[in-house]
Amino acid sequence: IGLRVLNTKSIFINGRRAPIPNDVMADENPGFTGDVSVNFLGTHADTVRPLWSVHGSDALPATVLSVTTNGWYLI
Repeated sequence: IGLRVLNTKSIFINGRRAPIPNDVMADENPGFTGDVSVNFLGTHADTVRPLWSVHGSDALPATVLSVTTNGWYLI
């Protein structure tokens, strides 16, 4: 799952903190702008529940501009 973010200091994808460069945590820095990703999606049988979730659990700014998912499946 990949996200394009704008002025973001902290963001979580499926409960895992997405890697954002360390220097954006400084108070004077407005945040990271660019692409972040986490390499897992998972599966489940419940078709109502979404396969992925994006949230912030810190009191820091987070703006998501787009979401991209890629999958390779073998049957």
